[in-house]
Amino acid sequence: MSALERRDERPVVAWAEDDKEYRALVREWLEPRYRLREYDDSEALLADLERAAPDAVMADVDLPGMDGFTLCEAIRARGYSTPLLLLTSSADQEDQLRQVEVDAAAYLTKPVGRRQLLARLAEIIDGERVISGPPSGRHGGYAAWAEAS
Repeated sequence: MSALERRDERPVVAWAEDDKEYRALVREWLEPRYRLREYDDSEALLADLERAAPDAVMADVDLPGMDGFTLCEAIRARGYSTPLLLLTSSADQEDQLRQVEVDAAAYLTKPVGRRQLLARLAEIIDGERVISGPPSGRHGGYAAWAEAS
């Protein structure tokens, strides 16, 4: 990590996404608030996880090779408690349930809007609830909300 990167106070988001056009769009949304470490696949993100030291991991579920669910399992198996956000174009209910099984903090269906994505990242990284109601998900979930109330 360079001296310039150490001075940058923005949270780090490690992101595995194989769609380059989608990455370009979402990068514009996120870069003002987050430092992005971008990867074309799960394997590359996993190999760089320790060096990247992300505050959150964001991954497409439908990546070639290791999918986003398997990435989550691999991150947890290595002992990391980093919040995980999964993005997918599938609205399959089984996939939504699997998000809980792999201990992902959030699961968003594409196309996801700018405000929704920024709100979810703020929620899982900072515990900031940007939209109304009690928090959801394991990281910043009901237990944390109840303790803070």
